[in-house]
This record gives sequence, structure tokens and C-alpha cells, in this order.
Amino acid sequence: MRVIGYTYPWDLTEDPWRRDRVLGLGLDAVAVAGAYHAVRAATSTHPRQRTKVASHAAFYRPVDPSRFGTLVPRPAGWTESADAFGETVALLQGAGVPALAWTVLSHSSELGGRHPDHTVVNAFGETYPWALCTSHPDTLALAAALVSELSAGHQLDGYVLEAVGHLGFEHGGLHDKTMSYSALERSLLSTCFAPCCREARGTDADDDLAAAVREAMQPGGAAGHPDADLAGVLGAERTDLLAAGQERAVGGMAAAVAEVLPPSVEVHLPASPDVHASGPFAPVGPALRGLPAGTAPFAAAWGSLDKIETQVRTLVEASDGAPVGAYLTYIEPGAPPLAEQVARAAEAGASSVHLYHLGLCSAAQLDEVAALVQSLR
Repeated sequence: MRVIGYTYPWDLTEDPWRRDRVLGLGLDAVAVAGAYHAVRAATSTHPRQRTKVASHAAFYRPVDPSRFGTLVPRPAGWTESADAFGETVALLQGAGVPALAWTVLSHSSELGGRHPDHTVVNAFGETYPWALCTSHPDTLALAAALVSELSAGHQLDGYVLEAVGHLGFEHGGLHDKTMSYSALERSLLSTCFAPCCREARGTDADDDLAAAVREAMQPGGAAGHPDADLAGVLGAERTDLLAAGQERAVGGMAAAVAEVLPPSVEVHLPASPDVHASGPFAPVGPALRGLPAGTAPFAAAWGSLDKIETQVRTLVEASDGAPVGAYLTYIEPGAPPLAEQVARAAEAGASSVHLYHLGLCSAAQLDEVAALVQSLR
């Protein structure tokens, strides 16, 4: 069982106590945020502060606009180093710990706010500033540039590629008051009708699809029925059209990134077995078909032990023999003991665990990680 931890650059470059602790855990790899969305993060052992506010999506290396196209990420103004990512990679590799670039590809309210014509549009014409349309050529160019620039001057050991597909209706950065929508309604609201997605699906067919989504979402519409599903609401033909669009968009993003990945690096993919999935966890089928052989998908496995088992097992069944991992958290209140989570994930077929989060956790929770790693050696 491989154990991969996750961290923000400041957790290691600005917090000597946590740096030394993380470097001594014996982890198989550490994923460092290199291109990441806005966050308000706990820094419980930082010598000078107790929270780090990353006020917008940022690139944690110096930004050279000439290396990007239309979509140019902003640098981080809240780190003590302009190349916080590069310094973290050097710290890890200098201590013999493999370093992975944790790369968020299509989630940026900062870029979406500056370029609304590049964002996801729902069937009602509403734009989602946090979600870049992954059918847009400029979004593909951004993803490729992020991946390429993170490796500049470094021999990275690998990547974690988050949001290979587009984000949809869900966005945790807002004070969310949309809990009355069902899972199906959220899925319908996550369907992208931006110009590039419409063109890819065919405009005439897409007009019909958008009308069907709006009809299903009307008060008393089919999407509100407790037993409704996507095919039942839209019909098989429209559902197939959606799936084909996802195949093209996600596969295209994956292929664009694959072209610039350094040779022989490991690639990890937050993934969902659902071809209609949106968000950080991309549809596993089209993503794997576009990414290099050996890419390792991993499941969102937060919650009860039974949920962990179900999420991992379902992804294993959808991943066509690829090695599957489990994305686990030990910092959520009420989370099962970490050792029990890992054992259940292994029973379900996971060959690696991704631990969230080495910087957000307490000192006692780091002890739990250390005990887990020791028990697996």
C-alpha cells in the first residue's frame, strides 16, 4: 500500500516544525499544490500566523505571461517566496521524498472572472465563474502550460491532475444555499452549454437538449421526482449525446496535458466512475483514454467505512484494470480512525491511499499518520 500525503507549499517553506515532521514521516510521496484555487487554510503550527488566506486561484511559481496564452494565472501574493512550489519540491527531494505536482486545471474564479466568455454556461444561460469550459482551446492551452511550467527546472516525480473535466454547479467557495436541489437537478445544472461545448455536440441537437433540461427543471418538472434519473428525464438519445460530449471534452483535456507531461513520471487522477460527473473528480473512462498508460485514478472516499468501500470498489470496476487509490481524510470531525479507513480501502481494491491533509491537520493527527505509515512498513 502506497501512502501519498497532500500539502500546500507554505506548510513546508514557512513552518519549520511541520516541515521536519512531514519529511520524517516516511511517506511514499507528497503532493504539493502548484496551481490551486482560493482557500482559507488552517496553519496551526506556523510560527507567525494561524490561517493562510489564498484570496484567489494562483500559480505557486513565478508567472511568465509569454509561457501562457489568453488565460494567464496570477501568482500568489501571500507566500513568503515567489517560487514556493519550487522550494517545496527541492525540500522534499533533498530529503529523499518523491514530489508530485498537485495541479488544478480548470477551477479558477480568478480567471473566470476576468474571462467570462471562457466559463461554463448552464441551460438557463447562467455562467459559472469558477468553472472554465474544458472544450475551449484556451482552457486546454492553460492546462498544458500549467503542467509544463510546474516542471521547469525540476525533475518532478509525478503529477496529481485535478479537474481534468469541467466544474459544474457545485462550488464550495460560496456560502451555499442550494441544498433543496436534488443530485439529478445538480447534474442537469452542471451540463455545459458554452459555445465550444455546443459546437462540439452540434447546435441543432444542443438546442433540443437545452430545452429538455429547462423543461425538466421547471417547478413540478420531471427532475424533481424522487426516482428520476438522467435517462428517464432526458431520454436515451439526449443522454448519449451528453456522454459523447463528455468523452470529447474530458478526453481532449487529458490528451492536451499528456502531450507535455515529462516522460516516465507517475500520474494520479482524481476520478469518478460516472461519465456525466463534473468537478474535481473527472469521468474515469475518457480521462484514462487520454492520459498515459499507467495513470492511477483514485476515488473520493470520504465518510463512513461503508462509503469508503463502495466508492473505491465502484471505481475499481470502472477503471479497466488501472491501479486505483483512495482519497481519505483524517481531519474531518467524526472521520473513522485512519488505520480503519486504509484497511477498508485496501479490502475494496485500493493499492494506494491519498491523505488529506498534512498541513491542515493537528500535531496529534500527524501522529496518526506516522503510526499508519509505520504499521505498513
